[in-house]
Parts: sequence; structure tokens; C-alpha cells
Amino acid sequence: MRSDDELLNLIRTDKRKKVNPIHISLDIDPYQMGEDHEVLADEQVNLPVAQFTMDPESVVAQVKIAAKLDEFINHVEEFRSKYVKQLSVVYGPLMREFYEQYSRALRKKVPDLFEMRQTMAHVKTFAKEISLREDNDEAIFDAKRIDNALETIMEDTDANND
Repeated sequence: MRSDDELLNLIRTDKRKKVNPIHISLDIDPYQMGEDHEVLADEQVNLPVAQFTMDPESVVAQVKIAAKLDEFINHVEEFRSKYVKQLSVVYGPLMREFYEQYSRALRKKVPDLFEMRQTMAHVKTFAKEISLREDNDEAIFDAKRIDNALETIMEDTDANND
């Protein structure tokens, strides 16, 4: 709990200050993402600190902002989870492993550039092998498998949205 002197000082200086709006955005251009060891995207987070105020609307707003941020995080996690699932269905379980390796390397406190480059080299090799198979009869079966898998994902998505 804050001391009485500290509270009085806060009340005198900022007692009627209103809470500022927040803005969060992420823009990703899949064709402008940088080298193998980087993922370029525009991230903008304008999230002011929680502040003491005697303005009732601002106090309520701060609580609602914190709760909405939780909900936002859950939605983003659901989207990410579905996207990763789609990758592994479309390209197979090996692509999920590549994603997990790359993501782990990127999220380290100091990103592991060597691991990121190595994993991306594997992804590129995998993609080249897929394109080489395009001329083979196997491509027809792959397309049917992918279409079936995508239909299953869309049915699951539609069922979850209903």
C-alpha cells in the first residue's frame, strides 16, 4: 500500500488526468521479411502505463483495458495455433518441426542466428523438393491430400465458429 504522503502528492498532481487510448498493430508483408535470420514486420504498441486517477471513467477503463488485453492475447494465440496446424497439414509434420525450431531460435533472449539460417536452409530445400515433385504423378495425389486436409480444417474452423 502507498504511504499517505505519496497518495496526497499523486492526488494533487494528477487527480483528474484521464487515461490515454491504446493502439496495437502488426503488419507483415510476406514478400518483404528480410534475410533468413530475421523476420521483418511493423509492430506498433502504444500502451501507456496504468496511472492513478480520481476520474471514475478512467479507473473503469484501465480495468477493462487489462481484461481486453487478456482476451486479445487469447485470440492471437488461437490464430497462431490454427495457422501452425494448417502448415503441418498442408506440408506435413516436418514443416511443424521446422517452424518450432525457427521460432525457438527467434524467441531466445539473443536470437540464435545460426539456428535460424540453418532451419531456413532446410525449409528452402524442402520447398525445392516439393516443386520438383510437381511434374511427377505424385503431385496429383498430394493435391488431393492437401485439398482434403484443407476441407477438414475449414470444417473444423466453421464448427468452432458456430
